[in-house]
Amino acid sequence: LDYIDHSAETLYPKSAFASYASANRGEVLSRIQGMKKVAPELDIFLDVFSLRSGQNWQQKLEQHVPNKDTFYLFWSEPAARSEWVEREWRLALSARGLDYIDPVPLEEPDLVPPPQELSALHFSDAYIAYIKYQNMKKQIRN
Repeated sequence: LDYIDHSAETLYPKSAFASYASANRGEVLSRIQGMKKVAPELDIFLDVFSLRSGQNWQQKLEQHVPNKDTFYLFWSEPAARSEWVEREWRLALSARGLDYIDPVPLEEPDLVPPPQELSALHFSDAYIAYIKYQNMKKQIRN
């Protein structure tokens, strides 16, 4: 048999849905830029780039949320307050389950806890902790 061992290869999703609060758009775009550097073929549904004027955006969201390889939930205080972010993650959860949702924290979970339904997912991020540490150092110096 022609068996090829691919177990050491990193597998990236081919498509994703990005759920975020519009207040975080700049930070989300920066993260997505980094993702695309690593996985340039990744097709990310992002409202500002994926929707065209005149389209029924609610219908498009309902179409795309459950039909991607992964659902990136960019989590922050504005996202926690967003009605639409909640609708999106609830749709993702009900359609595809907890393993489909991949949290991308923009703030530490002790400051912005995840929803109870998603609490089994890991929302901590070493980079966020480091950024917070650097910001605290700047504040102390000033």
